[in-house]
Amino acid sequence: LRLLGKEIYLQFRHQVAPEEIWDRWIDLYKMRRWPRGLCIIIGNIVFNGLAEEREGCLEDVKRMRGLFMALHFNCVVATNLKAAEMKKLLKWAAEQCDDSTDDCLVAVLMSHGEENCIYGADYEPLHLYYDVYEQFNNDNCPQLKGKPKLFFVQACRGENYSCGTTAVPKNSDSGSLSAGPCNASQASKIPERRDTWSDMYIAYATIPGYVALRNAESGS
Repeated sequence: LRLLGKEIYLQFRHQVAPEEIWDRWIDLYKMRRWPRGLCIIIGNIVFNGLAEEREGCLEDVKRMRGLFMALHFNCVVATNLKAAEMKKLLKWAAEQCDDSTDDCLVAVLMSHGEENCIYGADYEPLHLYYDVYEQFNNDNCPQLKGKPKLFFVQACRGENYSCGTTAVPKNSDSGSLSAGPCNASQASKIPERRDTWSDMYIAYATIPGYVALRNAESGS
């Protein structure tokens, strides 16, 4: 696939899971289709001298692709995208989602970042809520209503470093010693309404205000 003037790799899986297996479990998201859906993987490594190179990121990209291929997703992999290109690719992904063929959407975003944004290779910010998550909510992506949308963000969310916690033996009565930082109101009615931001799972590599760890050789 050639998108945004770049070669982007797609890898496909084709098979259908037996429906009778999933029909027994009414409280689970149904993952009966093969492939499950789209998995967008973006890893920004170089920033043209505007920021430090994210060594080890390519290993993360390879691992994420291998993982979600094994989980039967169609993977779209791109590296070193500008912020506008990232937004365009995610918009394309939202438009490609189809209720009749997709059970899930996954987006893995790896780059430099701050509290509420992630940076493109041009070191321009992409707001996580307005430019990423909002594109896939139930208003803007109704074809995935009621289906899981998973977001994994490997990026810093501040400048603080965690020095870790002092380990305490399991048979000790004392608690752990923290080293600290270094530096529905209304009842449901008919027709049923679903929350605009339902069925989203958002995972960050770190808590607000802290850097995300990354190994220059083995990745995250």
